[in-house]
Amino acid sequence: MFYGGWDGQNVPFDQIFSVITSDFLTFANHDHIISNGDFLNVNNVNVQQLPDGSLHMISTGGSPPGSPGDKPVYFSSPDGVTWNGSTEPYSARLTDIVTIQGYALFSSGNFNGANVLLRDNGAWVLYFTDWQNDPHTTYRATAGTLPNFQPQGAALKTDHAVNDVKKFTINGTSWYLMGLHNNDQSLRYSLSNDGVSFLPEQMLISHVSAQDEYIVALGFVTRGSELLGVLYGAGAGGVPVDHRIFARWLQKKVVITDSSGVQYFAQGGYGPDRQWFPAPASGLLEGTMVVYSEDGVTPLGSSFVTLTSGKAYTLVLK
Repeated sequence: MFYGGWDGQNVPFDQIFSVITSDFLTFANHDHIISNGDFLNVNNVNVQQLPDGSLHMISTGGSPPGSPGDKPVYFSSPDGVTWNGSTEPYSARLTDIVTIQGYALFSSGNFNGANVLLRDNGAWVLYFTDWQNDPHTTYRATAGTLPNFQPQGAALKTDHAVNDVKKFTINGTSWYLMGLHNNDQSLRYSLSNDGVSFLPEQMLISHVSAQDEYIVALGFVTRGSELLGVLYGAGAGGVPVDHRIFARWLQKKVVITDSSGVQYFAQGGYGPDRQWFPAPASGLLEGTMVVYSEDGVTPLGSSFVTLTSGKAYTLVLK
């Protein structure tokens, strides 16, 4: 998992870090991989991994000297340890700024927090927003060789910042899922069948409490062709030191109804495959469990269950 921020360092600028996790409960190999170098900060990281294991990263380089706005920067690694030919942390350079040949406003542009890289059909795709010259449009550019892009036109009319795009193939049809935010209390998404033109955005999620009311970033979590959920950076009232990474998981809906008609719903998720339920004071929960699909409406099965607080159970649909 790659993310940007301060992460315990006593510095007033953002840098890029990584950790490894198999379940989003425990994390290991905590690394500082990219330092700000020639930039005021580096953040808003987006990474693609190829089948050979190589990693290709687009990030925002904040306020480079001589530029009126932030610029997209590119880093690559064969193994997640060596970046742009140097051991971590690699110090970002002005020469890491990408080019978008044919986009005449690039030098005057401000691309803060809205630059997403996607590998698609043997080519590289960059989705970006230029807040200085056209803050109401997400554009699309392509490249045969990184990091030299050619603009291809508008992908979506929106005032929100694109932070991730994932491609899925379902029953032979391609679906592109775009995630967006606007430094507010919710996340949006947009869909496309070709990755070129996206449908009007829709609400994805809203914040849960005061702890995540100011959402500043997002990234989808996938496993193969399956969407597991979304990670997002957020804080209370926009205070940078309070920002943390939150998760919302796309799971089956489970409802347990006891003999007196009281319903028990999941109160949260422990990673993409676990839910937790409140238990009655007795610690014993008996009732009928109904399982619905991820849409929360389509029933998949039901059974009488006896559950004890403090224990974990495996759900099997037959």
